[in-house]
Amino acid sequence: MSTDILNITDPNASKTTDKSKLQILWEKIEKAEVRNQKAEEKVDELYNEYQSVVMPLEKQMSSTHCDLIAHLISFIPSENLTKRQRETLFDEIDEHMYQVDGKLHLYDSKRISDIRDTLDKYATKYYPEEKRETIDDGFDQLKLFLNMMGAGDLDLPEDDLKEVLFKGDSSKLLTLRKRL
Repeated sequence: MSTDILNITDPNASKTTDKSKLQILWEKIEKAEVRNQKAEEKVDELYNEYQSVVMPLEKQMSSTHCDLIAHLISFIPSENLTKRQRETLFDEIDEHMYQVDGKLHLYDSKRISDIRDTLDKYATKYYPEEKRETIDDGFDQLKLFLNMMGAGDLDLPEDDLKEVLFKGDSSKLLTLRKRL
């Protein structure tokens, strides 16, 4: 109410009040920008510390984790294992591989690829029916996807493709591709 009286008596008083409000808001913005800049610097500092201190340790742990997985895989062909024990071992290895998938950036991709290839070889050897079912399901999903994309009229040699996928032989896949 007192500012209204001032405005009536002095029209410049309103402009002064507006300028001071604007100045106060501008100062708040500047303070917030300084605070945000300091926060960004802290985040950058923390990230740099992570990269220099923690990440090398995590990479070392991932290497050890790969050693553990490879060691567990070495037990798969043991003739002393029962089917149930082998299944439990596969489940344990799958759990470790799930952990790897969550942090792939920490692992050596070549080593993980080799581990997966070895594991796949043993899965094919000891559980061929399950692998064939997985390939059949994947192939059916691929056909469904191709139909949805409008490429369903392609003449795919299903049995040949499934066999190539089952054996994992990329040279046969290239030969099959040339035939198409």
